[in-house]
Amino acid sequence: MTDLDRRERHAVGDLLGRTVAASQVTVDLAELDERMRLRAGVGIVEAAETVVGRALVDRRARAARLAERRAEPAEAARCWVEDHRDVDWPWLEKWLVAMRSDGVLGREPHPAALVTAALEVLDHRRAFLPQGEAGSSGAREVAAPVARSALAAAVCHDAHALDDDRRLASAVLRAVASATGSVPPTDARDRRELWDRLGVVTDLVSSTCLVWGLAVEVGGKRGGPRPLDTAKPTHVTWWDVKSGMRVSPAGRVLVCENPSVLEAIATAELDVAVICTSGRPNLVTAQVLAHVAESTAPMIYHGDFDWPGLAMATDALRRYGAQPWLMGAEDYQGVPGSLSLKGSPVESPWDPELAAAMRRRDVAVHEEAVLDRILAELRTGWRTAYGKA
Repeated sequence: MTDLDRRERHAVGDLLGRTVAASQVTVDLAELDERMRLRAGVGIVEAAETVVGRALVDRRARAARLAERRAEPAEAARCWVEDHRDVDWPWLEKWLVAMRSDGVLGREPHPAALVTAALEVLDHRRAFLPQGEAGSSGAREVAAPVARSALAAAVCHDAHALDDDRRLASAVLRAVASATGSVPPTDARDRRELWDRLGVVTDLVSSTCLVWGLAVEVGGKRGGPRPLDTAKPTHVTWWDVKSGMRVSPAGRVLVCENPSVLEAIATAELDVAVICTSGRPNLVTAQVLAHVAESTAPMIYHGDFDWPGLAMATDALRRYGAQPWLMGAEDYQGVPGSLSLKGSPVESPWDPELAAAMRRRDVAVHEEAVLDRILAELRTGWRTAYGKA
């Protein structure tokens, strides 16, 4: 304290129990607090709050508490990873940063517990998540889909823990979005697609697989198995899969990426069985493809000439034995296109020159651009070889 007059020096000295002769004095706050409690029964903070008429805020302590709280989720994740050395999720930090930025962790009273619970759910479905080089995911082919309520009951001991209105569900889906390079979900469809990517079935009727001319029998409570109508495009649901679905293709099966291709084939009433993946195959489509793969019918695949299209064609080849058809370098070159390729380049193991040609040309060619040729080949009996023209 500085510039003390005589009266103020006496008051300070009386409070501290010693003589204050100079106009400036240094006061130890701990000592002052102790003297005030002995003489008045209140400390510095209580006295100051009485004078100013409001509670005082310890900004330094509050900042320390906030910093500690902000660090809790990351520390919880670090401890969890330490206990799961076979997990290598490079996207983990991205997920935590996104949840902090979006306020998910700030609104949660127990953010560390939320992160740990989400990691446990994700670990249960790790076969569906991308791993780094040090990770071990197991064989995705043998990872069975699971109902969301069953997953919640198994991991959280609460069948509703992953319902749409629970913060845990939001945390898990944001992790899937970070892992797959997707955006956080904004509606029911987004949420369903992200659950699907985790191998989780949210209900029995929302996700479907579009087929045409494919002999499919589904079970029913009345009258036993019944065939689905092959005379029109049909949506197979998870309900059908669960009912004991049987797929019995009579010949080759074409797997296409875009619904417009199936629609054109159905409109032309061509005698061919078609399965449309509608982009990345969902769980229902994966089950239909698996059933065809188990049959003796050959499967061929056609999709977009872009990096996701090549990735899906490779996946269809490796998982289901679906041979790429009209998807060689010669089929790509010369086809008009105006859009640049997006995303990370991938290889085309059935024809390495295709990926090389796409890198050189840097043009995406969507399936609809070659629809006339697809229809022409189907009309002439599929005389073109699987891989190249």
